[in-house]
Amino acid sequence: MKKALFALSAALIAAVSAAPEALAAKTRTEPVGVYAVVTDGTRHYTGSTQSWEQLRDGQAYELYVQKQPVLSVGAAAEAKRYHVDFMLPDSSEEVYLTGLSAANVEEIQQAVLDSYINGKPMYLNNLHFIDAEKTKAGDNDDNLCWAASCSNLLTYTGWAQQAGFQTEDEVFDLYVSSFINSGGFQRNGLAWFFNGVALGTNKVRRYPDSGGYLRNYAYDMVCNFEYVSGMTEMNRMLDRLKSGCGVSPGVGIIYDGEAYGGHTVTLWGYVLDASLDANDPNRFRAVFITDSDSDMTEKTDRTKSVNLLEMYPVFTRDGSVCFEYGNGVTAVFEDYTYLLPYSTEVPQEREVTAARNKICYPDLCFGIVYLSESKNSAEQNTLFESGAAPYVRFCVENASDKAYRAALNVSRQVTDQNGRSFLNGTVTIGGSRLDLAETTGFRVDRLGKLPAGDYTLTLKVNDDRPVKEAYYYNNTYTLGFKVRDSYKLGDCDGNGTIDVRDVTFLQQMLTDRGSRNVKAAERGNIRGEQLTIADATLLQSHLATYETNAPIGEKRLYSVI
Repeated sequence: MKKALFALSAALIAAVSAAPEALAAKTRTEPVGVYAVVTDGTRHYTGSTQSWEQLRDGQAYELYVQKQPVLSVGAAAEAKRYHVDFMLPDSSEEVYLTGLSAANVEEIQQAVLDSYINGKPMYLNNLHFIDAEKTKAGDNDDNLCWAASCSNLLTYTGWAQQAGFQTEDEVFDLYVSSFINSGGFQRNGLAWFFNGVALGTNKVRRYPDSGGYLRNYAYDMVCNFEYVSGMTEMNRMLDRLKSGCGVSPGVGIIYDGEAYGGHTVTLWGYVLDASLDANDPNRFRAVFITDSDSDMTEKTDRTKSVNLLEMYPVFTRDGSVCFEYGNGVTAVFEDYTYLLPYSTEVPQEREVTAARNKICYPDLCFGIVYLSESKNSAEQNTLFESGAAPYVRFCVENASDKAYRAALNVSRQVTDQNGRSFLNGTVTIGGSRLDLAETTGFRVDRLGKLPAGDYTLTLKVNDDRPVKEAYYYNNTYTLGFKVRDSYKLGDCDGNGTIDVRDVTFLQQMLTDRGSRNVKAAERGNIRGEQLTIADATLLQSHLATYETNAPIGEKRLYSVI
């Protein structure tokens, strides 16, 4: 289905801000100093136009104007891609973009500098991007949006290059020639690319004699999917993107109020209002995506397509996160698949006895693991208050095309930073058979009340290996989490009450006459920055009942044990 889309050729902020005066920064008349600071600590001074050649060699750096940071650039050396993070001038709106080429960064960098130095509107015109496109010639790829997104993810994260492919179009041609033209899911498409296994609705033409380009890696160890039902999951999806993962959302299509199937796109960034709370439904202003339906060529050669990044304003409706897709069509975020970036540090199978064959051998792994204060929660938390008794909720999956027929024994262990054990035991779960991509029911264990500390949860399935499997390294799952004592922000002396004694205590710390312990400093750090006399002033104003908008008295958890 062809959708009417627009290219990112207008002012970046115009689509996400209703205030015309926000389109440009104020014109500066004073001399402007521009310099870059490279992550290794060396400093390169430049003029008002940054020489990209000085900084492009895979370095991370920040650009400063008048000693204020205006642009942060990071590099993913393995795939030779970059990401940028910057604030729109005279606004609270933050822009994050990844998957960038050197030329993309140069264009963005110049636009940011022009805006901050000369007060020019910020235009980003026709950013060429990783964007596998369908073709209008023939009907062999109409329903393969999921495969196009797989191609984008594999190319961006560097896995395609490890398998001998250089571009997203090469990989998409491989999918088109290998799969029947039908709907499917990205995780299943990645499973085929890595391990040659066909899962779910993704129909392979020459099964099992195709795919399996990276058999030392189990697909379930490098990719996964999660559902999106609101801001919490939306934030988690964007955190995955910022961590270096390739991210491909699945969206539901709504036309004239009726559900009209689904679609798959590739996510590259966002615009958000940094002044709003993470769960505020108005926080996300826009997303940047590429779409296999947007610029299809009339030719059979998909490399002739125009590969452009697109920006869509975001809104919420009935708790769901949406964007207008054009011509009265609304897209609703429903789920997303993420793929870890390739690096030499990514774990792989080292055991010589592992079959490395998910078609002929079963393969057990932990499909979903939740850690939460609620036994029925579908969340994975890593920070808890002292005295909490978290629940671990998990299931075991057979991530293989071969049925598993044997008992399933799972050991669960929780240890703290000193090696002390707080949970240690083995249970038998599920039945005696798990078919293709089938999971057991959820097992729930309560970890008990835990004191402040750093903990590691370790789950192992069939550690004694009663049945030969395709992979063994995915039989173990580990998750680190923290338990911390709580405090009231502003209670500097830690006696449970906020009064003038806390102001005195804070002033004494700042003049080296009082306690300098890190917990006391954390209790007195009202602004969340370096502890200064400004924190004492805010505390005094609060006690004098002046309006400060500071969260004094708010319950917090320590960052240290």
